[in-house]
Amino acid sequence: MSNIQGQVLLAENSAGDGLKRLKLDSSGRLECSVNEIEITAAAINVDVAALEVLQTATNSKLDVLETTLTAIETDAAATEVLHTATNSSLTAITGYVDGLETLQTSTNTKLDTLETTLTAIETDQAALEVLHTATNSALTDAEAHLGTIDTSTASLATCVGSSKVNVNISSGSSGLPSGASTAANQSTLIGHVDNVEAKLDTLETTLTAIETDQAAIEVLLTAANGKHAANEVLLTAIDADTSNIATSTAACATDLAAIEVLLTAANTDHAANEVLLTAIDQKLGDIETAVQAPQGVMDVATILSASVSAGSTGTSSTFTKPREVDKFAFAVVAQTNGSYNAFVEASVDNTTFFQMNGGQSFNIGGNAENFQDIGTSQISSAFKFYRITIANNHSSPQNFTVKVCS
Repeated sequence: MSNIQGQVLLAENSAGDGLKRLKLDSSGRLECSVNEIEITAAAINVDVAALEVLQTATNSKLDVLETTLTAIETDAAATEVLHTATNSSLTAITGYVDGLETLQTSTNTKLDTLETTLTAIETDQAALEVLHTATNSALTDAEAHLGTIDTSTASLATCVGSSKVNVNISSGSSGLPSGASTAANQSTLIGHVDNVEAKLDTLETTLTAIETDQAAIEVLLTAANGKHAANEVLLTAIDADTSNIATSTAACATDLAAIEVLLTAANTDHAANEVLLTAIDQKLGDIETAVQAPQGVMDVATILSASVSAGSTGTSSTFTKPREVDKFAFAVVAQTNGSYNAFVEASVDNTTFFQMNGGQSFNIGGNAENFQDIGTSQISSAFKFYRITIANNHSSPQNFTVKVCS
């Protein structure tokens, strides 16, 4: 074993700017950088806590966003249902309007036919009135002539009755002057008058029927005009409702377009948040792995627990230093107060060990732990295996316990 006791030890610091001479404190001990490691771990824990707070806030915002998106999707679904129902109503209304238009066309056709018929009836009625007037005039004339004939006949009968006229009518001749009215001619005239009266009765009956039909037609026309007016009102209302529905449909389409724009933007934001959350989860995972991983940190371990004879040395078991660890400390517990020396030994192959210090001297006892820091000056990147050798300078055997930690 090589002994480097009494030599000046140089070591390269972490900045890599050359070898520096090692310095000891007033007690001749190297200072340990365990506090720096603990501060770094605390800082890491603080960062992890901040990231957890950030992730919690992000999750809350995502929950709100998800609730909003769910509400938007629900509104969009309801709007689509309303739109579908509106389209169905428009289709039904269109069918009703088409049926009403067909009915109105048929009604107009019937009204045109009825108007033509009424026009013909009015023409016939005018002709009948002219005929009636002519007939009344002829009847008046005939009645005047009949009155005259009746008067003449009465006068003649008076004359005959008073024997003022000698009536001698033979079977061969009437004794009347040529062209005089005979009973046969009167009978014929009476027959003509009867025929005229019969035709007048028939004409009066026909006119009465025409008047009755005209009254019925007027009733039908009044009812048709009422229905036509009602149809006009209904068509006006349907046109207004159709216009309102078209306006509402256009507004629904505009709202649907706006909702689609909002959904697109929300989906974009959601995708961006997903990417951000994935990145945050990845970083949190990396930090958690880094915090939970050994990180080259050595646990506290007991490497020697034995009795060492007076004036003898006791050597601990070998422990392996992780590559990332550049500082560690060891603690010695002695049974009795006294002065003891501790030597740090290192090896590359766990076979040949070299002393890395001149012997750490300290006074301990009463089973009290005394930690000694071992810094970069006593640790070389060329060595992997380490052990501690304790020299018992006491006059009696001592029980020693040696622990090591990074």
